[in-house]
This record gives sequence, C-alpha cells and structure tokens, in this order.
Amino acid sequence: MKYAVLVLVCAPLCTFAQSSNTITFTGEVAQSTCNVTINGSSGASIIRLPSQGKNEFTSIGTTAGWTKFDMALSGCTTSNSNFATKFTPGQLSDGKNIKNTASSNNVHLQLTSVSPTGDKGQPIIFTSGTNTALGGALTGPAANKSGAVSYGVQYISEGLASAGKVAGTATYSFVYN
Repeated sequence: MKYAVLVLVCAPLCTFAQSSNTITFTGEVAQSTCNVTINGSSGASIIRLPSQGKNEFTSIGTTAGWTKFDMALSGCTTSNSNFATKFTPGQLSDGKNIKNTASSNNVHLQLTSVSPTGDKGQPIIFTSGTNTALGGALTGPAANKSGAVSYGVQYISEGLASAGKVAGTATYSFVYN
C-alpha cells in the first residue's frame, strides 16, 4: 500500500517534468510555385566546365574555367514580386565551396553571381552550409509570373592541384518575397 501511495504522489511530478522538456517542430509542405529550367532544360541539370591545366592553379584561391548558367522561372503562382535563390551544396570543401567528389585533389567548385554586364560577379560563399543569393523580379499576371537569373561556376584551388576529374552537386530552391 505504501508503494501505491508513492506512485500516486509521484505521477503528477513525472508528467510535469516531461512536459518542460518538450520540443515542438513545425513546418509546411508547399506546392511547387514555379516551373524551372536551367540553360533551357528542365529536371536535373549538368553544367560542363572547360578543361583547365593544373598549372593554372598557382596558389590557394586561384580560379579558372568560369562558366555562366541561366535559370528561368515560369508559371509562377505566387503573389510575391521578387525571388532569391537558395543554394545548398552536396558537400562543402574546407574553403566553404562545393566539394569536388571526383579524382582531382585540391580543386573544388565555386558559385558566383553574374554582373549586370553578364560577366563574372562575386563569389557565393557557403559560410553556414547554405547561401541565399540574389534573385530577381517576377513579372506578369498573378497566376503566371516569370523571372530569370544567371549564376556562374568556376574551379577554385584550395591547395596544390593535381590532374583529374572535378564534380560536385548543389540543390537549389527559391525564396519568394
């Protein structure tokens, strides 16, 4: 009988202790708001960079092979007027770029913005694992807006480069505002 009373006295305390250690997670699953093409193709895209000689990578931070790519949005059903692109690399290199997962050592991939004249802009650095880069304006009627933005990708040296293949991945999503 003593134990039954003890359990009845402790039961409310145990419930109280558990409720103060609760973490609630919330989120949302949204419908796709735009159709996206990269360099005119939908679905997974491959951006091919030109071959570069390892002698072009003379020091840490040397870049080469800059290649522009275009992202077009269409059929957007958002009421917002602007968008930004959120990139998340498959893996990060030590220098906060997209890690090379192929055979070349110390050469990784760096995303860049594109200047208003269409030239290479500023590097997009993944200091926190993701980066939300500038996007652009969405134009057209509310049920069918469209927009476009260009980015670039280049090789970047993070040490003594060796010959070999370079490959890496990044996912993207759009933030509307």
